[in-house]
Amino acid sequence: MAKHALYRDSVEAVARKNGHDDTLFRLSGDRYAQVHLTYQVETTPQWPMTTIFDTYQNWLDDLAANETK
Repeated sequence: MAKHALYRDSVEAVARKNGHDDTLFRLSGDRYAQVHLTYQVETTPQWPMTTIFDTYQNWLDDLAANETK
């Protein structure tokens, strides 16, 4: 979708959360995006739900914080 956060960004899948539909992608500029894949054609730019992290460590910190919830 043209207005999605990752539209026209170069991405590479690097990890997947076990038991979830979330995949971590490395983006250009060494940023990272966690994407909740929906396996369907989406019609709004907020899907698939995407969270962008400035660094891999930021993603690890978020992962650890959310595991305790």
